[in-house]
Amino acid sequence: MVSTKVIIVALVLCLLVEVLYAQESRPRAGNRRTRNRNNNRGNRAGNRGGNRAANRGGNRAANRGGNRAANRGANRGNRGGNAGASRRRCEEIQVPMCKGLVGYARTKLPNRFNHTTQLQVYRVLEHIWALIDRGCSHNFRLLACSLFLPKCAGRGPGREPCMKTCKKTKRICQPRLESFGYDWPAQFDCDSLPKRRCLKMEPHNTCSVDYTLCEPIDLPMCQDLSFRTGMSPNMFGQCNRTEIAIEMGQFQPLIDSNCSPHLKFFLCGVYMPFCTRTEGVLSFPCQELCTDVRDSCAPVYERLSGGLPWPNKFQCHRYPMSTNANYTCVMPNEGAALT
Repeated sequence: MVSTKVIIVALVLCLLVEVLYAQESRPRAGNRRTRNRNNNRGNRAGNRGGNRAANRGGNRAANRGGNRAANRGANRGNRGGNAGASRRRCEEIQVPMCKGLVGYARTKLPNRFNHTTQLQVYRVLEHIWALIDRGCSHNFRLLACSLFLPKCAGRGPGREPCMKTCKKTKRICQPRLESFGYDWPAQFDCDSLPKRRCLKMEPHNTCSVDYTLCEPIDLPMCQDLSFRTGMSPNMFGQCNRTEIAIEMGQFQPLIDSNCSPHLKFFLCGVYMPFCTRTEGVLSFPCQELCTDVRDSCAPVYERLSGGLPWPNKFQCHRYPMSTNANYTCVMPNEGAALT
Protein backbone atom coordinates (compact mmCIF):
# COMPACT_ATOMS: atom_id res chain seq x y z
CA MET A 1 0.00 0.00 0.00
CA VAL A 2 2.79 2.36 0.89
CA SER A 3 4.54 1.75 -2.35
CA THR A 4 1.36 2.41 -4.27
CA LYS A 5 0.87 5.75 -2.55
CA VAL A 6 4.45 6.68 -3.22
CA ILE A 7 4.02 5.93 -6.89
CA ILE A 8 0.83 8.02 -7.06
CA VAL A 9 2.52 10.96 -5.32
CA ALA A 10 5.47 10.70 -7.68
CA LEU A 11 3.17 10.75 -10.70
CA VAL A 12 1.33 13.80 -9.37
CA LEU A 13 4.62 15.58 -8.82
CA CYS A 14 5.73 14.74 -12.34
CA LEU A 15 2.49 16.14 -13.76
CA LEU A 16 2.91 19.34 -11.74
CA VAL A 17 6.47 19.71 -12.98
CA GLU A 18 5.33 19.26 -16.59
CA VAL A 19 2.53 21.81 -16.13
CA LEU A 20 4.92 24.31 -14.62
CA TYR A 21 7.45 23.66 -17.36
CA ALA A 22 4.77 24.10 -20.02
CA GLN A 23 3.67 27.41 -18.48
CA GLU A 24 7.24 28.60 -18.43
CA SER A 25 7.80 27.46 -22.01
CA ARG A 26 4.78 29.25 -23.54
CA PRO A 27 6.05 32.81 -22.99
CA ARG A 28 9.36 31.83 -24.49
CA ALA A 29 7.64 30.52 -27.61
CA GLY A 30 5.51 33.67 -27.70
CA ASN A 31 8.64 35.75 -27.38
CA ARG A 32 10.13 33.91 -30.29
CA ARG A 33 7.00 34.52 -32.34
CA THR A 34 7.05 38.19 -31.31
CA ARG A 35 10.70 38.44 -32.17
CA ASN A 36 10.02 36.75 -35.48
CA ARG A 37 7.15 39.13 -36.19
CA ASN A 38 9.30 42.07 -35.21
CA ASN A 39 12.12 40.75 -37.31
CA ASN A 40 9.75 40.32 -40.25
CA ARG A 41 8.43 43.82 -39.78
CA GLY A 42 11.99 45.09 -39.56
CA ASN A 43 12.89 43.20 -42.68
CA ARG A 44 9.89 44.63 -44.47
CA ALA A 45 10.69 48.14 -43.29
CA GLY A 46 14.29 47.61 -44.22
CA ASN A 47 13.31 46.33 -47.60
CA ARG A 48 10.96 49.25 -48.12
CA GLY A 49 13.57 51.73 -46.96
CA GLY A 50 16.23 50.03 -49.01
CA ASN A 51 14.00 49.95 -52.04
CA ARG A 52 13.11 53.60 -51.60
CA ALA A 53 16.72 54.56 -51.19
CA ALA A 54 17.69 52.38 -54.11
CA ASN A 55 14.89 53.86 -56.20
CA ARG A 56 15.84 57.38 -55.23
CA GLY A 57 19.45 56.72 -56.00
CA GLY A 58 18.59 54.92 -59.20
CA ASN A 59 16.19 57.64 -60.26
CA ARG A 60 18.74 60.32 -59.52
CA ALA A 61 21.37 58.47 -61.48
CA ALA A 62 18.92 57.80 -64.29
CA ASN A 63 17.78 61.41 -64.28
CA ARG A 64 21.34 62.65 -64.30
CA GLY A 65 22.20 60.31 -67.13
CA GLY A 66 18.99 61.11 -69.00
CA ASN A 67 19.43 64.83 -68.49
CA ARG A 68 23.00 64.67 -69.70
CA ALA A 69 21.94 62.73 -72.78
CA ALA A 70 19.01 65.09 -73.36
CA ASN A 71 21.25 68.12 -72.93
CA ARG A 72 23.81 66.70 -75.32
CA GLY A 73 21.07 66.02 -77.85
CA ALA A 74 19.55 69.47 -77.35
CA ASN A 75 22.93 71.14 -77.72
CA ARG A 76 23.59 69.23 -80.89
CA GLY A 77 20.13 70.16 -82.14
CA ASN A 78 20.73 73.80 -81.25
CA ARG A 79 24.06 73.80 -83.01
CA GLY A 80 22.49 72.22 -86.06
CA GLY A 81 19.46 74.52 -85.86
CA ASN A 82 21.62 77.61 -85.49
CA ALA A 83 23.77 76.57 -88.40
CA GLY A 84 20.65 75.91 -90.46
CA ALA A 85 19.15 79.25 -89.44
CA SER A 86 22.39 81.01 -90.35
CA ARG A 87 22.32 79.38 -93.77
CA ARG A 88 18.68 80.30 -94.26
CA ARG A 89 19.24 83.94 -93.38
CA CYS A 90 21.55 84.41 -96.38
CA GLU A 91 19.19 84.65 -99.34
CA GLU A 92 18.87 86.07 -102.82
CA ILE A 93 17.63 89.66 -102.94
CA GLN A 94 14.10 89.84 -104.37
CA VAL A 95 13.07 93.40 -103.45
CA PRO A 96 12.72 95.12 -106.87
CA MET A 97 14.27 98.50 -105.98
CA CYS A 98 17.47 96.67 -104.95
CA LYS A 99 17.64 93.43 -106.96
CA GLY A 100 20.50 93.66 -109.46
CA LEU A 101 20.94 97.38 -108.78
CA VAL A 102 23.52 97.23 -105.98
CA GLY A 103 26.93 95.58 -105.96
CA TYR A 104 25.82 92.34 -104.32
CA ALA A 105 23.09 89.76 -104.87
CA ARG A 106 22.60 88.11 -101.44
CA THR A 107 21.45 89.54 -98.14
CA LYS A 108 21.34 88.39 -94.53
CA LEU A 109 18.34 89.00 -92.28
CA PRO A 110 17.29 90.08 -89.71
CA ASN A 111 18.52 93.64 -90.21
CA ARG A 112 19.07 96.37 -87.62
CA PHE A 113 15.33 97.11 -87.68
CA ASN A 114 14.52 93.45 -86.83
CA HIS A 115 12.95 92.77 -90.22
CA THR A 116 13.10 89.03 -90.79
CA THR A 117 11.54 88.82 -94.27
CA GLN A 118 12.00 90.69 -97.52
CA LEU A 119 8.28 91.42 -97.56
CA GLN A 120 8.73 93.50 -94.39
CA VAL A 121 11.65 95.31 -96.04
CA TYR A 122 9.64 95.94 -99.20
CA ARG A 123 6.77 97.47 -97.20
CA VAL A 124 9.22 100.07 -95.85
CA LEU A 125 11.21 100.76 -99.01
CA GLU A 126 8.17 101.11 -101.26
CA HIS A 127 7.43 104.42 -99.52
CA ILE A 128 10.82 105.84 -100.52
CA TRP A 129 11.07 104.11 -103.91
CA ALA A 130 10.48 107.44 -105.63
CA LEU A 131 13.39 108.97 -103.69
CA ILE A 132 15.63 106.05 -104.62
CA ASP A 133 14.77 106.50 -108.31
CA ARG A 134 15.20 110.28 -108.34
CA GLY A 135 18.84 109.84 -109.19
CA CYS A 136 20.46 112.32 -106.79
CA SER A 137 23.15 109.63 -106.43
CA HIS A 138 23.48 105.91 -107.01
CA ASN A 139 24.75 105.80 -103.45
CA PHE A 140 21.31 106.73 -102.16
CA ARG A 141 20.08 103.39 -103.52
CA LEU A 142 23.12 101.63 -102.04
CA LEU A 143 22.48 103.33 -98.69
CA ALA A 144 18.79 102.38 -98.61
CA CYS A 145 19.29 98.81 -99.79
CA SER A 146 22.29 97.94 -97.60
CA LEU A 147 20.63 99.42 -94.51
CA PHE A 148 17.55 97.24 -94.91
CA LEU A 149 19.14 94.33 -96.82
CA PRO A 150 22.70 94.03 -95.45
CA LYS A 151 25.16 92.28 -97.73
CA CYS A 152 25.66 88.60 -96.91
CA ALA A 153 29.23 88.19 -95.66
CA GLY A 154 29.60 84.50 -94.81
CA ARG A 155 29.09 83.52 -91.18
CA GLY A 156 29.43 87.03 -89.81
CA PRO A 157 26.74 89.71 -89.60
CA GLY A 158 25.51 91.39 -92.76
CA ARG A 159 27.56 94.31 -94.10
CA GLU A 160 25.89 97.70 -93.76
CA PRO A 161 26.89 100.98 -95.46
CA CYS A 162 29.83 102.83 -93.96
CA MET A 163 29.26 105.97 -91.91
CA LYS A 164 31.32 107.88 -94.48
CA THR A 165 29.16 106.57 -97.33
CA CYS A 166 26.03 107.76 -95.54
CA LYS A 167 27.39 111.23 -94.72
CA LYS A 168 28.66 111.91 -98.25
CA THR A 169 25.40 110.70 -99.77
CA LYS A 170 23.42 112.89 -97.37
CA ARG A 171 25.51 115.93 -98.29
CA ILE A 172 24.80 115.34 -102.00
CA CYS A 173 21.16 114.23 -101.82
CA GLN A 174 19.54 116.08 -98.94
CA PRO A 175 19.25 119.45 -100.78
CA ARG A 176 17.65 117.77 -103.78
CA LEU A 177 15.23 115.76 -101.65
CA GLU A 178 14.20 118.95 -99.86
CA SER A 179 13.60 120.63 -103.22
CA PHE A 180 11.06 117.87 -103.93
CA GLY A 181 9.46 118.39 -100.51
CA TYR A 182 11.02 115.36 -98.79
CA ASP A 183 12.94 115.21 -95.51
CA TRP A 184 16.03 113.09 -95.05
CA PRO A 185 14.69 109.66 -93.93
CA ALA A 186 14.91 109.25 -90.15
CA GLN A 187 16.13 105.64 -90.52
CA PHE A 188 19.26 106.87 -92.33
CA ASP A 189 21.11 107.74 -89.12
CA CYS A 190 24.69 108.11 -90.35
CA ASP A 191 26.28 108.35 -86.89
CA SER A 192 25.01 104.88 -85.94
CA LEU A 193 26.71 103.16 -88.90
CA PRO A 194 30.06 101.32 -88.76
CA LYS A 195 33.39 102.77 -89.86
CA ARG A 196 34.98 99.44 -90.79
CA ARG A 197 33.88 96.19 -92.44
CA CYS A 198 31.14 98.06 -94.30
CA LEU A 199 30.10 99.06 -97.83
CA LYS A 200 32.03 102.00 -99.25
CA MET A 201 30.76 104.76 -101.49
CA GLU A 202 30.53 104.11 -105.23
CA PRO A 203 31.23 106.67 -108.00
CA HIS A 204 28.59 109.40 -107.98
CA ASN A 205 26.16 109.53 -110.89
CA THR A 206 22.91 111.34 -111.56
CA CYS A 207 20.64 112.34 -114.41
CA SER A 208 22.18 115.05 -116.58
CA VAL A 209 18.79 116.51 -117.56
CA ASP A 210 15.68 117.45 -115.61
CA TYR A 211 13.31 117.53 -118.58
CA THR A 212 11.99 114.87 -120.93
CA LEU A 213 13.56 114.04 -124.25
CA CYS A 214 12.24 111.89 -127.05
CA GLU A 215 14.99 109.35 -127.71
CA PRO A 216 15.38 106.04 -129.53
CA ILE A 217 14.31 103.12 -127.38
CA ASP A 218 17.48 101.10 -126.81
CA LEU A 219 16.28 98.92 -123.94
CA PRO A 220 16.97 95.26 -124.84
CA MET A 221 13.49 94.10 -123.81
CA CYS A 222 11.74 96.63 -126.06
CA GLN A 223 13.41 96.11 -129.43
CA ASP A 224 10.56 94.21 -131.09
CA LEU A 225 7.77 96.69 -130.29
CA SER A 226 6.01 98.92 -132.81
CA PHE A 227 7.10 102.06 -130.91
CA ARG A 228 10.63 103.21 -131.74
CA THR A 229 11.10 106.25 -129.49
CA GLY A 230 10.46 106.91 -125.83
CA MET A 231 10.77 109.53 -123.09
CA SER A 232 13.64 109.99 -120.65
CA PRO A 233 13.67 110.51 -117.70
CA ASN A 234 10.59 108.41 -116.99
CA MET A 235 7.83 109.22 -114.52
CA PHE A 236 9.99 107.93 -111.65
CA GLY A 237 12.90 110.23 -112.50
CA GLN A 238 15.05 107.41 -113.89
CA CYS A 239 17.35 108.24 -116.77
CA ASN A 240 20.25 105.81 -116.37
CA ARG A 241 19.49 103.37 -119.17
CA THR A 242 21.74 100.66 -117.73
CA GLU A 243 19.94 100.71 -114.38
CA ILE A 244 16.56 100.73 -116.12
CA ALA A 245 17.53 97.69 -118.21
CA ILE A 246 18.72 95.84 -115.08
CA GLU A 247 15.51 96.62 -113.22
CA MET A 248 13.40 95.50 -116.17
CA GLY A 249 15.44 92.30 -116.37
CA GLN A 250 14.00 91.26 -112.99
CA PHE A 251 10.71 90.62 -114.79
CA GLN A 252 12.09 88.37 -117.54
CA PRO A 253 11.01 85.21 -115.64
CA LEU A 254 7.53 86.73 -115.45
CA ILE A 255 7.53 87.30 -119.21
CA ASP A 256 8.77 83.74 -119.72
CA SER A 257 5.81 82.47 -117.69
CA ASN A 258 3.45 83.79 -120.41
CA CYS A 259 1.13 85.18 -117.74
CA SER A 260 0.07 87.93 -120.19
CA PRO A 261 0.86 88.54 -123.88
CA HIS A 262 0.95 92.29 -123.17
CA LEU A 263 3.34 92.28 -120.19
CA LYS A 264 6.40 93.29 -122.24
CA PHE A 265 4.53 96.18 -123.88
CA PHE A 266 3.33 97.35 -120.48
CA LEU A 267 6.83 97.24 -118.93
CA CYS A 268 8.39 99.16 -121.81
CA GLY A 269 5.67 101.81 -121.60
CA VAL A 270 6.28 102.21 -117.87
CA TYR A 271 10.08 102.39 -117.90
CA MET A 272 10.40 104.45 -121.10
CA PRO A 273 7.01 105.99 -121.92
CA PHE A 274 6.35 106.04 -125.64
CA CYS A 275 6.67 109.11 -127.83
CA THR A 276 3.60 109.89 -129.91
CA ARG A 277 3.06 112.65 -132.48
CA THR A 278 2.73 115.17 -129.65
CA GLU A 279 6.37 115.88 -128.87
CA GLY A 280 7.25 116.02 -125.19
CA VAL A 281 4.07 114.33 -123.94
CA LEU A 282 4.48 111.15 -121.90
CA SER A 283 2.25 108.45 -123.34
CA PHE A 284 1.75 105.76 -120.75
CA PRO A 285 0.06 102.38 -121.13
CA CYS A 286 -3.68 102.72 -120.56
CA GLN A 287 -5.14 101.81 -117.16
CA GLU A 288 -7.28 99.07 -118.70
CA LEU A 289 -4.12 97.39 -120.01
CA CYS A 290 -2.45 97.73 -116.61
CA THR A 291 -5.44 96.10 -114.89
CA ASP A 292 -5.48 93.20 -117.33
CA VAL A 293 -1.73 92.57 -116.92
CA ARG A 294 -1.87 92.88 -113.13
CA ASP A 295 -4.81 90.50 -112.74
CA SER A 296 -3.08 87.90 -114.92
CA CYS A 297 0.48 88.24 -113.61
CA ALA A 298 0.33 89.34 -109.95
CA PRO A 299 -0.20 85.78 -108.58
CA VAL A 300 2.70 84.49 -110.69
CA TYR A 301 4.94 87.38 -109.58
CA GLU A 302 4.16 86.66 -105.93
CA ARG A 303 5.15 83.03 -106.39
CA LEU A 304 8.36 83.83 -108.30
CA SER A 305 9.47 86.56 -105.88
CA GLY A 306 9.00 84.57 -102.69
CA GLY A 307 5.78 86.26 -101.58
CA LEU A 308 6.29 89.91 -102.58
CA PRO A 309 3.22 91.84 -103.74
CA TRP A 310 2.69 93.35 -107.19
CA PRO A 311 5.25 96.22 -107.41
CA ASN A 312 4.13 99.65 -106.30
CA LYS A 313 5.35 101.14 -109.59
CA PHE A 314 2.73 99.11 -111.39
CA GLN A 315 -0.28 100.24 -109.36
CA CYS A 316 -2.88 100.90 -112.04
CA HIS A 317 -4.32 104.10 -110.58
CA ARG A 318 -1.10 105.78 -111.78
CA TYR A 319 -2.08 105.36 -115.43
CA PRO A 320 -4.83 107.18 -117.39
CA MET A 321 -7.99 105.57 -118.66
CA SER A 322 -8.36 105.35 -122.42
CA THR A 323 -11.44 107.59 -122.09
CA ASN A 324 -9.51 110.37 -120.31
CA ALA A 325 -9.35 113.36 -122.67
CA ASN A 326 -6.64 115.14 -120.63
CA TYR A 327 -3.95 112.46 -120.94
CA THR A 328 -2.69 110.32 -123.78
CA CYS A 329 -2.40 106.59 -123.21
CA VAL A 330 -1.57 103.80 -125.61
CA MET A 331 -2.55 100.19 -126.17
CA PRO A 332 -0.58 97.42 -127.90
CA ASN A 333 -0.22 97.68 -131.69
CA GLU A 334 -0.98 101.41 -131.72
CA GLY A 335 2.62 102.37 -132.46
CA ALA A 336 2.41 102.03 -136.24
CA ALA A 337 -0.52 104.44 -136.43
CA LEU A 338 1.03 107.03 -134.12
CA THR A 339 4.65 107.18 -135.27
